[in-house]
Amino acid sequence: MGKTTTTYATIKILKEKGFIKKTLVVCPLRPAYNVWPNQCHEWQQFDDLRVEILHGPNKEAALARDADIYVINPEGLEWLFQPTYATKMDSRGKEMQNKKAIRGISVVRIAKFDVLVVDESTKFKAYDTNRFALLKATLRHFKRRYILTGTITPNGLMDLFGQIYILDEGASLGRYITHYRTKWFYPSGYGGYDWKPQVNARDEISKAIAPLVVQFDPGDHLQLPELLPPHDIFVELPPAAREQYKSMETELKSKLAAGTIVAANAAVASGKCRQIANGSLYTEEGSKEFVNVHDEKLDALTDLIEELSGEPLLITYQFKFDAVRIAARLKIPSIGSGSVAADMAVIQAFRRGELPAVMGHPETISLGLDGLQDSCHNICWYGLPWNLLHYLQTIDRVRRQGSRSNTVTLHRIIARGTIDEDVLEVLDKKDADQSDFLKLLGKLTQSSVV
Repeated sequence: MGKTTTTYATIKILKEKGFIKKTLVVCPLRPAYNVWPNQCHEWQQFDDLRVEILHGPNKEAALARDADIYVINPEGLEWLFQPTYATKMDSRGKEMQNKKAIRGISVVRIAKFDVLVVDESTKFKAYDTNRFALLKATLRHFKRRYILTGTITPNGLMDLFGQIYILDEGASLGRYITHYRTKWFYPSGYGGYDWKPQVNARDEISKAIAPLVVQFDPGDHLQLPELLPPHDIFVELPPAAREQYKSMETELKSKLAAGTIVAANAAVASGKCRQIANGSLYTEEGSKEFVNVHDEKLDALTDLIEELSGEPLLITYQFKFDAVRIAARLKIPSIGSGSVAADMAVIQAFRRGELPAVMGHPETISLGLDGLQDSCHNICWYGLPWNLLHYLQTIDRVRRQGSRSNTVTLHRIIARGTIDEDVLEVLDKKDADQSDFLKLLGKLTQSSVV
């Protein structure tokens, strides 16, 4: 929908009218390097905007240089604002910093900026994190504040509080999360830690935030490729793998040649079941060592690549052992190496059509990665994520303006009779909830669009 260019236009207009001077953009590291410094040069009217990236060993020099837009990742906020923290006692009686209680920030640093833009605002949906506390302490120092996101409620209405607080410091949804929960939710689940929305919550929350937001449905404004019905590729676990899976599922343990792997609780067992469904199993929690259980998904991926006959394919995986095994058999490079320069080189080669496939984790792919649509219209889910945000935004990396194809196809490799099918059901349910909310919000915000 052009969130970045719309923000450039806003900054340009406000600067020309003398209302603002300098803007701070907070976003994940990949769009900090790949999107914000580049897109202004793709549009003639924004080519004069100067962008500096506040990251790496030269960030102090970048901050000292004169620019219109300064881009920083959330992890850099502590360096930028130089906060002072309250203290608390740890379990051993030793005094330590309480990084959720900010006493003060650098007035000189914050005074440099007029405008705050939080790109991918769902990074701040968790209201009890250090990054949220840091940003909260700075909000009133900015003249104007904007948030940008394509998936505002990936896991439900509880995701809204932190994001909307950035805009109005609690005027719409309450100053504290307890106010928000008490007014529109009720406790549910084991121990009452799962908060469910009340019957009237969706309508009332939509009305409360409608004056603050502009929401568009891409289908109403853009010529996007058609998202075809998913191509679900079901694989059957071999008998030995099925036995191991059932053992983990029912007894919370799995006995393998490498030893007995015990799942301490149901959550860990769920992760172990997902690992077995994908084809391997880590020998210990937190270990990099793994044992292979089956090759069914790897064989299915190999067949899919052959069927596509060179059509570029974006592959997503869930576990690091997936990437290791895919690279070993198919020699497919990853765009999640940890090196921004190396990943960008792989992405550029893929965009030019020099690589038949690349792979990456949805958490890496889903945010701030542009240009995949230049060559690719096939996505393979080697393993599905629980996180709806990662799922939808990974699809949007390919299904976007500029695509050379009229269609986008999702190839989902699913181990039949496993937790893979449960993940599919959860994703569909979350998508339905968010879609309903966005449709209602869109109707309420149309009067705000001028």
